[in-house]
Amino acid sequence: METSEYLVKTPPYLIPLWCQKASNREDKMVCWDYHVIFILANCDKDSMVYDLDTTLSFPCDFKTYAGSGIRPNSILQPQFHSFGIIKADEYLSTFASDRSHMIGEDGSWMSPPPSYPYIILTLAIKTVVANDV
Repeated sequence: METSEYLVKTPPYLIPLWCQKASNREDKMVCWDYHVIFILANCDKDSMVYDLDTTLSFPCDFKTYAGSGIRPNSILQPQFHSFGIIKADEYLSTFASDRSHMIGEDGSWMSPPPSYPYIILTLAIKTVVANDV
């Protein structure tokens, strides 16, 4: 069994995903600037997707998630055709978000922020701790 956390990004950093809680649309589509999902890959059973923002089951089997939450390239505009995916260890050591991208020009939240903590850059923490010793 392999566990992986994936950061899904596309240039220009808009990821269309369906079956998302944050959507007001009938089809539940949201264009995220990035989206993180956790995939529990299992050779003996269905791989499972853990998406905190999906309206699908939690966890959701990969086949259902891919079929309902992601649309084929044939119906998407070209800028949404490729996903950038990184493995858990790289994500945990190189990615951070202070959610500043969610704040509008007037200083207010464009959408309510998630209730879970900021994503903190592990590599930076290790560097700071090592330098402070």
